[in-house]
This record gives sequence, structure tokens and C-alpha cells, in this order.
Amino acid sequence: MARHCYGCIDPLPRRTVDGGRWEHFLRMGTRNSLLSMNLRAVTVGIPVRDLVAATQWYRSALSLGEPDLEPMEGLVEFDLGPFWLQLALAPELAGHDGISVNISVDSASTERDRLAALGLDVTDVQRVEGVVEFFELTDLDGNKIGFVTELD
Repeated sequence: MARHCYGCIDPLPRRTVDGGRWEHFLRMGTRNSLLSMNLRAVTVGIPVRDLVAATQWYRSALSLGEPDLEPMEGLVEFDLGPFWLQLALAPELAGHDGISVNISVDSASTERDRLAALGLDVTDVQRVEGVVEFFELTDLDGNKIGFVTELD
């Protein structure tokens, strides 16, 4: 299966997640029909103004090593296991509302405290009792990244 890189036409090959095939069913409009989709990988693309600064910022904030791929100029990718994080040089799009990135973590409160200790821009933890706790981290370009913990 091929996927398209952020802002590109050319498909890039991507390995399967856990070597398997994901079945995902989408409810389409009001017709309530189900569509089967084979998902093999998820890539979250984030537009940035300065790729070098953003790469360094995300490496620090998410405790990442060097990018796993640099498939083309202006694009870096990190293999985060369950999904790929892709940073794309696109200054005209950076920081605008529209992307939605939520990362599930073991403890949103702990992660928020760690990021705050790094001096990063984080909101207070919000809690919906018995459901989730979450907060947002804002990157250098104003993109918001949610961190979520499901509560039992």
C-alpha cells in the first residue's frame, strides 16, 4: 500500500503496522452505509516554518532520536511505532487551525509536567471524570498537539 507524503503527489511506500492489516469501518453521511478500509500505517503531517528548528523542538519535546527518514528536501519523518510523525516545510500553512493530532499516553498529568519542566507551552490538564484527561502542547508554529489518557 502506498501513501502520499504531505503536500506531494508521489506515493511513498510504507510498511505495515505490526505486519498486519487493519480493518476500519466508516459511517458515511446519513446513509449509514459501512465502507471497509485496509489501513497499514498512519502518518500525521505537521506543517512548519523552519524545518531545522521544528525538528530539534519535536526531538526534545517527544524525546526522539534523529529522523528515521528524510525522503525529500523539506520533509523529515519519525517512526513512532503506532504512527509516523512527518514534519514538512510549509511556512504558509504552519500554525493554522485544521490539523488534529492527539497522542495517547499512560499519564497525561505526568507528561504535561515533564513538558512544562522543559519550558514548553502547555495548557492545564482537563479531566472528564471516568472518561479522559487531556492537555495541549503548542509547538513553535502554533500547532496544537493533544495528549490524552483514557480513564477506567
